[in-house]
Amino acid sequence: MIKQTQKELENGKHGQKPKLWERMKRKAKLFTAKTLMIAGLAGGLALPASAKADGWATVWPGYSTTANRPTLRIEGGASFDSGTSFYAFGDFEPTEKNSMRIDGFYGAARVSQSVYNGLGLFGEMEMGTGMQNIYKPGIYYALPLEDWFVQLRLAPWMMGGKEDVQLAAYMSKTFGGVLSTELLLKANLLSQTMYWEFAADILFAERFSVGSQLRMFTDFQTGHTDVTPVARVGVRF
Repeated sequence: MIKQTQKELENGKHGQKPKLWERMKRKAKLFTAKTLMIAGLAGGLALPASAKADGWATVWPGYSTTANRPTLRIEGGASFDSGTSFYAFGDFEPTEKNSMRIDGFYGAARVSQSVYNGLGLFGEMEMGTGMQNIYKPGIYYALPLEDWFVQLRLAPWMMGGKEDVQLAAYMSKTFGGVLSTELLLKANLLSQTMYWEFAADILFAERFSVGSQLRMFTDFQTGHTDVTPVARVGVRF
């Protein structure tokens, strides 16, 4: 009788999962994501003490001016003398517009290993609310520039969700030790979609910053573009 009741709960009378079960699964996935992200960031900060590495973490509370909802980004990483580096971030925000309830999550974790003269290998995992985990092994190349940090990445096999091939570029530069800028581009070749972020932040008091970020997603097949401007502040640890 217990097994039958559990099966009915999972499948419903007509083979459809009820909203209650979906909410329970959603909350469990969000809790798991938060736990993994916090553990990853804690590891990124703890490892430098024992492995001669530089670790950091930044908390970015913000507000989306178009969706009228709060956002929270937590990111961090570590770089080791062996050429290994770790980076992870998590975005927490409401899943609906005009809502103050933060119940959505999207994040990624990446481990990279330098091989030779800017060339290296990486493995990345993406996860979030309402999506399957995506796994991306690939190669990267860091351009030998003095004033800019520029990294190009190729993930020829995206597994777990919809199969795709991804090209990505990341660029960052700080002007005068005061203005920090970042640009991220991700192009999925098979699905013909692109995501990009641009951020500009004013740095002050060593650990604090205030600025804005622009996030945009474009589906070239449908012509749909979603633009999300975010006003934010940052605290670096």
